[in-house]
Amino acid sequence: MKFKLLWVLPLIITAWINAYSETKSVMFWGIFNDNAKFKLDDMDKMYGKKPAIVMWYIDWHTGFPGTYCELLNSKGYMPHIVWEAWYDGKLNSIRLADILGGKWDDYIRNWGKAAGEYGKPLMVRWGHEMNGNWYPWSGSQNGNSPETYIKAFQYVHDAVVRAGGTNVIWLWSPNCEGVPAGGWNEAKNYYPGSGYVDWVAVDGYNWGKSQSWSKWESFDEVFSKPLDEIQTYAPGKPIMIGEFGCSSAGGNKASWIKDFFISVKSKYPMLKAWIWFDISKETDWRFETDEESLAAFKAGITDEIYPANAAGLAGLK
Repeated sequence: MKFKLLWVLPLIITAWINAYSETKSVMFWGIFNDNAKFKLDDMDKMYGKKPAIVMWYIDWHTGFPGTYCELLNSKGYMPHIVWEAWYDGKLNSIRLADILGGKWDDYIRNWGKAAGEYGKPLMVRWGHEMNGNWYPWSGSQNGNSPETYIKAFQYVHDAVVRAGGTNVIWLWSPNCEGVPAGGWNEAKNYYPGSGYVDWVAVDGYNWGKSQSWSKWESFDEVFSKPLDEIQTYAPGKPIMIGEFGCSSAGGNKASWIKDFFISVKSKYPMLKAWIWFDISKETDWRFETDEESLAAFKAGITDEIYPANAAGLAGLK
């Protein structure tokens, strides 16, 4: 009996190791860069590894970007569209009441039909940062009413699905904190329900000292609270950092990036993807601001938990 057990034990250990390796953590990374379309073939050389996700923004004067989605898919990227409900950059050109009143039905229907004809998985983040006060779809610009936002999210979702866009992976994405602060404006009050959301994303930034009101904050200080809260009102949903970045003002960006990679791997097992907002806008968010920051990023992204393509990402839906 002992002899048989000794003979079987290595097989058991090998099977356990194989099972563990097959279930090891995977975290997908993505990038927003306004020149990303010109860099698709060079990202592995530029950053040390290709991202799995390429994100960009379109508003409602733009039809479904099928050609670009096809291009991304052919190169191994997951398309991630931030679909902003305004027209030609005019902030107040579309209101939630207009959407719910049917004014945009033809546009939404045509968009959903074209998405369905594309046919491959793609991520769509509609109505992001609704608990801020800067977008026309926010609660604070719609009578302090999270309920109106929820109805609009569900309305757009259902219209796209009815038109054939069943391949869309729906992301719901609050800001890391409510602006203005208050119980009514907490992110959980805007959640459209598990039947309407495939992924939960959350946005936030280390603004550093780039603004008169801001301060230098670690990744943990920005995201630990919202990531914990998401698991209470959206249990079981894969979670993504929808957009984030680090200012160069008021601290050491290279050290921040190093700490980010350590923290995100060791403290946030619920996190399955993140997207770096890699442009200079309100401040310089880019990870390639200087040689030290770029080196820190390239070193972090070499970790084996980060795949160099989008294979398996759609399966987390």
